[in-house]
Amino acid sequence: MSEPPSVTLAVPSACQAPRFNDDRDEGKFTSGPTEKEDLDQVIVGNCFAPVEQNIARVASLLMGVPDRVPGHTIDCACASASQAIISGANAIALGQADIVLAGGVESMSNAPYIMETARWGQRLRHAQLIDLFWKGMQEYPVGGGMGIAAERLAENIISPVKNRMRWL
Repeated sequence: MSEPPSVTLAVPSACQAPRFNDDRDEGKFTSGPTEKEDLDQVIVGNCFAPVEQNIARVASLLMGVPDRVPGHTIDCACASASQAIISGANAIALGQADIVLAGGVESMSNAPYIMETARWGQRLRHAQLIDLFWKGMQEYPVGGGMGIAAERLAENIISPVKNRMRWL
């Protein structure tokens, strides 16, 4: 590959995660310089696994990417889209791919409620619905998620610096 890789980002409209490029969004993919048939990989970052597994593969097939193109999903609480882009850039740099569609998709308002005890039948006790959005934001074992992390950063680093600078 003689030219450095270029990055084209497409931001889909708000919708459920696996349908980030359905009929309503037709043509958004082709707004860049690449055709679907030219893709070598699809990598998508996502925090909450949707009902459909491997959202990268499901989404790529739904938007008409040929089924020969592999797709994999990076599942982590924070920065999954960034990691997807890094993984795509690495695949290009290593010569494993020439063109990679990489990015993130999330629909936290569609995070499901789960019932962990229902798999083998719920009997003789109350069932508990767990809000996956809330549980996911707790980031066990760290606790608290990005919002709490920002608060801790402000409290422990930024505030002391501002207090010191006040006396300069």
